[in-house]
Amino acid sequence: EAIIPENLSAEATDFIRKLLVKDPKRRLGSGKSDASELKSHPFLRTINWSRLVRKQIQAPFPPVAENERDTRNFSSEFTKLDVAENPCSPPKNADRLFRGYSYVSPKLLTKNVTDRNKFIPIHNMRPQEHYIRQTASKQSPFFRKYTLTSDSPIGVGSYSTCFKCQRLRSGSTFAVKILFNHPQTVGFAKHEADALRQLQGHSNVVQFVELIEDKNYIYLVLELLDGGELLQRINRQPVQQTESRIRGYFAQLVDAVAFIHRQGYAHRDLKPENVIFERASNDRLRLIDFGFAQPLDNSTGEARMPAGTLGYTAPEVISNMDGSNTSYSLETTDLWSLGVILYTMLCGQAPFTPRQFFGHDNLASTSKQMEIITDKIRRGSFDLSSSIWMGVSEGAKNLVRALLTVNPEQRITMQELQNHDWLLCDVAKRRGQQSSLAAYSRGLPSQAKVPFDKLRTNVRNTYDAFKLAEENGFR
Repeated sequence: EAIIPENLSAEATDFIRKLLVKDPKRRLGSGKSDASELKSHPFLRTINWSRLVRKQIQAPFPPVAENERDTRNFSSEFTKLDVAENPCSPPKNADRLFRGYSYVSPKLLTKNVTDRNKFIPIHNMRPQEHYIRQTASKQSPFFRKYTLTSDSPIGVGSYSTCFKCQRLRSGSTFAVKILFNHPQTVGFAKHEADALRQLQGHSNVVQFVELIEDKNYIYLVLELLDGGELLQRINRQPVQQTESRIRGYFAQLVDAVAFIHRQGYAHRDLKPENVIFERASNDRLRLIDFGFAQPLDNSTGEARMPAGTLGYTAPEVISNMDGSNTSYSLETTDLWSLGVILYTMLCGQAPFTPRQFFGHDNLASTSKQMEIITDKIRRGSFDLSSSIWMGVSEGAKNLVRALLTVNPEQRITMQELQNHDWLLCDVAKRRGQQSSLAAYSRGLPSQAKVPFDKLRTNVRNTYDAFKLAEENGFR
């Protein structure tokens, strides 16, 4: 969301925001009346459009120019530059820029090629609902076994759209993640499926059902989880949450990550959005989204390729984005992310998201977010002394500090985490000392009490910043 100066009028601010709506269908001027929507907006109400078309309205501030070489109206930052043509460096994706542009005989395209998508590089594309439903066919091995329900999509990703589906024979309901059948996205889906096959058998890991492929799409079928996101439950029901209940949630998450590590994998994208409750009626949670999961297939369990979501990524991963190409421990980065999740569960906001990103309509630009969040993560800069934390026990704070230690060699280990006093403490004995989040909520500052949709948007802004960083690198 763009930064809008405070001195602009309400009409101008509203006009700009409606033009910058991300969804093109909701953007001002996208309706049936087309440009008339813009012309009828209060910001433009004083303009006489008929006179404007006839060029009968004088320009409000015509620029003064003595001759065609008069550059006084241009910024001196540019006019003082030397007149030189500097060759630019080729883009990082230069090898893919012209892929798919080679000549192919029309006869081959119409007769022998079964999947035209594979001629086209895919760039942040996901299948749209109406196309998926239009192309549903009994010729597809997926639609011979399943049918999509009439519900709207239950989730979207950069390359996938997730639906509810029913097995035709049993009527059982599942979730299905649908991606284009393109070499790049097929690789993503098969990578996640391979990881999930190795990680089955734990009650806190999403259950993998099967992977199906047809000429248009690839279908990753998983168990259906409809209990909502972890952060969603805590944010919408703060009075019902206690530190002991949060400990119960976190203990399940720790147990799941420990299991993943024992099976020889690291998740690499732990965040509240990837923790879903099994049902709204119970407290059993599942860890989902193994698209970034990586095997610990060497003796040190180290990696060089950064992955994850910026606000939840360890300092050593971010430092590697600057081209240093140093290895880092996959397991310790998961522990760092667990610390960020615990912090978020206890106070309702991520530790490295600046305060001005919460409860404020004008979010900083993506690049500014990236710069601030990256710097705060590298320095391990987070707050445990504000009024939000007054009702939280010292044991919980100590565990947050141990997990968010910047130096990975000094960070708490998984075994130490599982044996930590706060995680194992007897809830019954300490029930009188537990801080109800009803009490903690009374001391919660206004910027932390934000609607879930806005809080989730702020979290996703860090995700967008990370995606940009993947392409351009942190600078």
